[in-house]
Amino acid sequence: MEQQDHRRRPHHHKNSSPQPPRWWTKETVAIVTGANKGIGFSLVRKLACLGVTVILTCRNVERGTEAVKVLREEGIHVRFRRLDILDPSSIESFVAWFGHSLGALDILVSSSSSPLRYGNMLSKMRVNNAAVSFNEVNGNSVDRAETVINTNYRGTKRLTQALLPFFRRSSTVSRILNISSRLGHVNKVKNPKFTALLRGESLLESEVDAMVTSFLSDVKEGTWRVKGWPEVWTDYAVSKLALNSYSKILAKRNAGFGLSVNCYCPGFTQTSMTGGVGKRTADEAAATTAMLVLLPPEELPTGVFFAGCDPVINSRERPGVNSTDRLRGREKSINILCRVMAGSFAYRSLAPKTKNLVVAGGLSAFVLGVYFYTMRAVGGTDELQSAIDKFEEQRNK
Repeated sequence: MEQQDHRRRPHHHKNSSPQPPRWWTKETVAIVTGANKGIGFSLVRKLACLGVTVILTCRNVERGTEAVKVLREEGIHVRFRRLDILDPSSIESFVAWFGHSLGALDILVSSSSSPLRYGNMLSKMRVNNAAVSFNEVNGNSVDRAETVINTNYRGTKRLTQALLPFFRRSSTVSRILNISSRLGHVNKVKNPKFTALLRGESLLESEVDAMVTSFLSDVKEGTWRVKGWPEVWTDYAVSKLALNSYSKILAKRNAGFGLSVNCYCPGFTQTSMTGGVGKRTADEAAATTAMLVLLPPEELPTGVFFAGCDPVINSRERPGVNSTDRLRGREKSINILCRVMAGSFAYRSLAPKTKNLVVAGGLSAFVLGVYFYTMRAVGGTDELQSAIDKFEEQRNK
């Protein structure tokens, strides 16, 4: 298959950078959901090559086993366990296995993919089936809104809550990174009641759940178009809005207790699911994801929404301000580093101390790129987001 061939493609690069120490060890445990292909698979490869113990999960046992085999042939060893976040019994079984087998968790990444086309239908689907949409680009059906909400929000939330007791919460700080979307920004909501609610500092989890229930009720009553919900891919946008809000609540609840919770939108990414269309490759998106979850504890934020290479907090990018180009060189350096570790025989043959220096050098470059993050919106555009903005402008004319 084409996807398997892409996964087996060797990488040969060299890298040199400053060399601060890294904080993680072989005892550091990461779970990546939906990791049999795409961004999730690339992320597993990068984290494992960086020396993290990684649990690769996906719904399909055969595909998960094949993914592990591909990595093993590269000399990369990870564990595989079946996990379907739509199935409560699957989550329960996975958590029971994890508690018995490992018992302590440091990193949880809910992986995602970019838009997926079925015939003339464009859908957004998480690699782990944790994000779906059933709309055409210029369409906005909510016929399967409940499925979208249950998959994109409730399933991820259910898994996260089940795993919370296992986070190590040590001085290195445990971390959750939910792969999300810019469509989940609060400014997509035109309902004053919910806009004020979601922007409030005292937002409760029960209020997010009530918002989702209200949306589904409006869908059933046929009034959702006039209730101020997002106008583009409405059900998907609401599901991501709920996920972003839940992440913000979880971050606030755990602030100071050794757990960081952030969201990340990788943008329109080239995978087999997009037919190779997109602004960046799965490896490049995974490289940024890996560096975000491996930030040193003293540099690790919480409650932050990262978009592309740049951090954004509850706001769209300011027009005319673009820092993406400023960071693009650093992102390329990071991607080269991760590709070296992903398949280079030269890297695997290095002495352990030399490997640490190479890894730390790439991480240092990334830290310099995100060091300036603050609670403000920054620049950066995305091809998919630009298309969405144009579509919204046409609808409003």
